[in-house]
This record gives sequence, C-alpha cells and structure tokens, in this order.
Amino acid sequence: MKTALGDLLRSPRFQIRKTDPHTVRRYAHALRAGAEFPPIKVANIAGALVLVDGYHRAAAHEMVGSAFIEAEIVEASEPEALWLAAEANLRHGKPLNRAEVRKAFAAFIRARRYKVAGKGNRPARLLSLREISREFGGIVPHTTVRNWLIKDHPKVARLYGGEADPWRNAEPPAPEPPEAIFTREAEAALRAAVTAARGVQDPERRGQIIAATEGALREIREAARWKPLEPFEF
Repeated sequence: MKTALGDLLRSPRFQIRKTDPHTVRRYAHALRAGAEFPPIKVANIAGALVLVDGYHRAAAHEMVGSAFIEAEIVEASEPEALWLAAEANLRHGKPLNRAEVRKAFAAFIRARRYKVAGKGNRPARLLSLREISREFGGIVPHTTVRNWLIKDHPKVARLYGGEADPWRNAEPPAPEPPEAIFTREAEAALRAAVTAARGVQDPERRGQIIAATEGALREIREAARWKPLEPFEF
C-alpha cells in the first residue's frame, strides 16, 4: 500500500546497517530512470509506523521528491520489529560487519527466537547453538553464539548450561514498553529541533519553523487523549 514517507519513524534502533549515501544516490538515479523497487517493510508498533527494512529506498524516494512509497505494514511488538529489521539486513544487501551482526544477534535474543514453541505432544525447546548459527546463514559459528550469549545475555546463556529446569527463573527481563521508547525519542527530536532553531535568525525562516511546530503540536493534541503537565525547559 502507498504510505506517506513523512509518517514513518526512522530510528537508529531499528537500523542494523548504516545508510550509505552512495547507495541512496544510486537508487535515486534508478528511480529517475523508471526503476521499481520492492516495497519497504514497516512495523506498526502500538500505532507508530516504524521503518524496519528499506532505509536506502526511503531516502532515495525523498531525494527524487516522492511523498509516498509502497510499503508492507505488519503488526509487531517492539522486540519483533527489531528482529524483522535485523533479519532483513541478514538476508539481502551489503554484508553486515561484525558489530552489525552482533546487533542483529541481540535483536534475535530479545525477540526470543531461540525458543521453539511446542506442537501437539512435543514440548517447547531451545534451538541448539548450531541451529542458531544456521539462522544467521552460518556467518556466526556456534562457538561465537555461545560466547556472545555468555557475554551479552547471561540469563539466556544459563538456559544452555544443563540446568535441571532450564526455564525456571531464567527468562530475559521484560522489554521496555514501546510507548516509553517512543516518548524518549519524541522528546529527543524536540530538543534537537529547539537546538537547531536557535541558529535561525531570519524572521521568515523562524516563522516557518514556528508554523511547522504549531502544526505538529496540533496533530499530537488531536491524535489521542493526553494529560497536561508543567512545561519543561530545553
């Protein structure tokens, strides 16, 4: 479906691979020549449309002046969206470097993809370390999987330690609520806007910023119920 680029939340948390300006320019050139790209993937997290796959394509569409882009929108929790972003980058595009793969591995763990649900009389089980390695196309050896579990995810690592009851008292901590994350990111964006506006002295340009801010505030007020609080200084 067609989705407005301006409605998409693009957060570094959901971007495993950094945006490459050369790739964006190459995609933009292809768009001008009439090329068509696959839809981007967007996760609907509690009403926020988060871009999880297609950062280069979205940037290229903006470069050529497009206001809308074809998108596949899926309902997802925040951990699931993190894994969708990581999985997409593992499956296509420029190979991830080690730090990016480790970030993808963290998303895999947060989404609890290491746990296989039971079927029929078969109980739930853990993926073996080698099965997790295969989930990453073999680019992460099973020995590295074990090391990363021990160093970065000790509670999950204990599940693989041969305990008599591996599920007891060993679940990862509950993920932070998406609304808390979005609130923090919205406040950070506001602080950045105020900081940037301080450098604008031209009255017309400042008026443009104020008009945009008032429009955004009106949209935020009307989108859902809210509780008045004391304003805080930036």
